[in-house]
Amino acid sequence: MKRSRHFARRSALAAAVMATAVWGGAVQAACDEGQYGGTLNVASPLPLVTLDQMMITQEPTAPRHAVYEQLVALDANLVPQPALATSWEISNDLLTWTFTLREGVTFHNGDPLTADDVVASWERFQQVGSRNFELSDVESVEAIDAGTVAVHLSKPYGALLESIAAMSGSWAIMPASIAQELGTERADRVEHVVGSGPYMVHEIIPEVSTTLRRFDAYTMHEGEASYNAGPRCAYFDEINVINIVDHSTRVSALLAGQVDLILQVPGDEAQRLIDDPNVNIVSTAPGNRVYFKFNVANRVFADYPLLRDAIRAGIDTEEMMWGFGPDEYWRANNTPRFQEPQWPWVDQSHHFPVDMELAKQLVEESGYQGEEIVFLVVPGGATGPEMAPAMDQYMRDLGLNVRMENLDSATFGTVRRDLNAWDIKGAGGGSLVGLAYLDSSGVDRNGEPWPGIPDGWYELLEQAVNLEDQDERAAVASAFYDLHAEFNNEMWMGDVFVIMGARSDLRNIAENDSTAAFWNVWREQ
Repeated sequence: MKRSRHFARRSALAAAVMATAVWGGAVQAACDEGQYGGTLNVASPLPLVTLDQMMITQEPTAPRHAVYEQLVALDANLVPQPALATSWEISNDLLTWTFTLREGVTFHNGDPLTADDVVASWERFQQVGSRNFELSDVESVEAIDAGTVAVHLSKPYGALLESIAAMSGSWAIMPASIAQELGTERADRVEHVVGSGPYMVHEIIPEVSTTLRRFDAYTMHEGEASYNAGPRCAYFDEINVINIVDHSTRVSALLAGQVDLILQVPGDEAQRLIDDPNVNIVSTAPGNRVYFKFNVANRVFADYPLLRDAIRAGIDTEEMMWGFGPDEYWRANNTPRFQEPQWPWVDQSHHFPVDMELAKQLVEESGYQGEEIVFLVVPGGATGPEMAPAMDQYMRDLGLNVRMENLDSATFGTVRRDLNAWDIKGAGGGSLVGLAYLDSSGVDRNGEPWPGIPDGWYELLEQAVNLEDQDERAAVASAFYDLHAEFNNEMWMGDVFVIMGARSDLRNIAENDSTAAFWNVWREQ
């Protein structure tokens, strides 16, 4: 098989950036712009139950990414960049990817990074990774020598780098000794939450607060800070991440100077920040994608597939999105898995005309007998308090017997894997996700394919990974979206331009960064 230009370009990129890898003193030079010292207090709406990067997807990503690193990281254009790996090469048959590890990396417990740590982390990720299904084509990970790792595939997978760089539930690298000790147990204790990132864990009070302190032995790849890639300068001595669920209370804490940075401010609270001269609004557009997912394997929507079409038929996407406040903070968008930089825009409105009478007619034709429909909601999520009640009422208006369950993040993550326990769930996350994430539209959280996926689903995705011509990609996108509308396993609502609030003395907060990263940020004295 001939190597595609897609792969060749990435190999050339890797070779070019390899020469820029620097350690020690050069890292200090990359972080000379800001001012060191002090404590950053961050308020998050989501309770930080665990920092285990592999096992969780619902909680704030910034604290975990300050602690752990991955082989590669995505920049703001979703292009994989060097992180713990400085370069990679791909074999001619596209089945082996060989990564060269960054030299001089030390874990928070003092252990040096070696290939054995990468292998042990992979073995744990296979067992517990909440997104391990995205790397199901990986046959094995091999330590070639202390500084080289080979990833062997069972078949070519062009989106490997994007999957490795996933922002949550991902293959994070930890010391082999800890990965082996933990096994399938969650890393909740301070001594087990050990990575190689710019901050190390000092204290964890579950669902209350987490305290991080600067890791003085941190080394990193030089370059331009962009999204999750590039330098991560630890300017603050300490970072406290505090859980404040209520949006209004979180805003009040910022206005009173009790915290310095607040995450996920809804649009209807924005004016309070605008009116105060001591705080700034920071956009994290495109923010969060918002959608609902059907359980198409078991229970009601598997037994009555026409019921999925009924629910889709009557939803007014724009009306639903008004739950997120003024329309400058969201956009209605019913295109599934819209990819900002990677995936061409294709208007899908013709697939989803709003017709409530048709929706009720389809309910009657579906054969539905009034069985209970369990609707899972995760607090603080994009489809949580703002949209879930409206969705619940809408389904009731269609005559459906709905039971809405509000769950904490950890419980939600467990229950959604049990396909005998729910029928529809709220979902969401950062809009900046790689093409590989489209694969998960066709699999459940246990990595099993949904039944009834239309023919050609994965073939089109494979083309999308390798095509470079924009017109050809647009044609593939249109064909895939047609299949997606036919399958109707999830209902896309839109994108929320979630904002952050920050005290006016904070500098260098990255805009358009849905991770709300707090590295590279400092307080001006």
